[in-house]
Amino acid sequence: MRTYLKLQMRGIRKSITRFLSILGIVAIGTGFLSGLLVTAPDMKLTVDAYNDEYALMDLNIKGTLGITEDDLEAARAVPGVDTVMPARVTDILMTGSDGADSVIRLYGLDLSLRGSPAFLNNFNLTEGRLPASASEVVLVCPSRFTQPHRLGEVYTLSVQNP
Repeated sequence: MRTYLKLQMRGIRKSITRFLSILGIVAIGTGFLSGLLVTAPDMKLTVDAYNDEYALMDLNIKGTLGITEDDLEAARAVPGVDTVMPARVTDILMTGSDGADSVIRLYGLDLSLRGSPAFLNNFNLTEGRLPASASEVVLVCPSRFTQPHRLGEVYTLSVQNP
């Protein structure tokens, strides 16, 4: 055994650069693997904390002809359901002050519930303030690829009667 160790040490000394290179490759591989193993649980914890902070919904129930009060009560009666928050949603044509038309999704929510456990899908207001009258809206720009919007800009919504 002693002779074997002597031979191994002699081999390492003769090719120290090769030994250090292999040692470095193993260290980098070990670091990379441990980083990959830690990433998935950290990402799950981050998403879970975000979902809890903004009270994001777990389920979105839609009805072709709308949802009635009886439907809401049935959803509330399901075991495990903590909060049911109804909203009115419609797609509508919006014309900006520059004359450009956009199709938008309009959500009708009771913003007075914001901050209470009854308000789901909370949001972080980055500019301006919440609406003070029925003629004001909160505008959500989901991506930077859409046309830019300014505070105080006036929009015209088309009203289509079916």
